[in-house]
Amino acid sequence: MDLVGIDLQPHVSASMLSELPEKDMYRDIHRESDFINRMIREGYTGRKGKGGFYRLKNRLRQADQGIG
Repeated sequence: MDLVGIDLQPHVSASMLSELPEKDMYRDIHRESDFINRMIREGYTGRKGKGGFYRLKNRLRQADQGIG
């Protein structure tokens, strides 16, 4: 999602919900994400913002060296 933009996720979900049949299983599992909404509000929209699920340094994705 970092590449295409985390801020697109709510729009994609809304579009899917408007087009899917009433009995589609996606409707049973779909939940709005407070976490994603907070990321968007704070500017963490992926590559076009401050980063997203990955942090960018010099426009390159950097692995967290503290893991493992």
